Amino acid sequence: SAFSPSGRRLALGTTDGLVLLLDATTGVPQKSFRAHFESTSYLKFIHGDDILLSCSNAGTVMYHDLPTGESSTLLRMPGAELRCFDFHPGTGVLAFGTRDGHVRLVDTSNRATGSLFRQQHASD
Repeated sequence: SAFSPSGRRLALGTTDGLVLLLDATTGVPQKSFRAHFESTSYLKFIHGDDILLSCSNAGTVMYHDLPTGESSTLLRMPGAELRCFDFHPGTGVLAFGTRDGHVRLVDTSNRATGSLFRQQHASD
C-alpha cells in the first residue's frame, strides 16, 4: 500500500494483480484497475498524486498515469522476485532489492529503454 504525497489517496495492491485507489480520508473507492497478472506487491506514488508505480513478485514494474488511465511496463526482470523498491524522482533511477539478495539500480529516464546500470549483491 502507499499514500500519495498529498495524503488524499491510498493505493492498495491485491493478490490477484489489481490496484484499488481509495479516498484516504473517507475510505471511498475512487477506481480500480489491473496492474499485473500476478500479485501486486509494492506501490509508490511519484511526481505528486497522479503517477503510480506498481511492482509484482514476478519481476515487473509498471508505470500508471492515473488521470489518463494509461499504463506501461517500466521494467521487466523475469525471475527476479522483487522484494522492495524506491524511485528517485530527480534522476529517474529505480532501486530495487530481490529475494536472492541483489540490489539493482535501473535508469528509467527513458521508459522505452530502461536499462540496468548497477547490480550488487547485498553481501558485497
